[in-house]
Amino acid sequence: MRTMSIKLIRKNCRNRYGKLVSRTDATGKSESFTWDGLALIKRDSTNLVNESAVTGGNPILAFGKDSSKGRFEGMLRSTVGAREGV
Repeated sequence: MRTMSIKLIRKNCRNRYGKLVSRTDATGKSESFTWDGLALIKRDSTNLVNESAVTGGNPILAFGKDSSKGRFEGMLRSTVGAREGV
């Protein structure tokens, strides 16, 4: 019988306010996060537009670096619509 040991390593880095600023998973893939106070405004190359709220708001629009693709999201983070092109 052959046994395998699997070691999963995940590294999370947080700023002094406890907000997640980077994450690396077991495969070495990393993500970066940018915050504006309470609201997450950027996750890797995806920019987020938030609606106003005391808690920082909910992301309602997400778009990439080139701004040619956009996603409209509802309160429950489900995609309501998407648009590609100008």
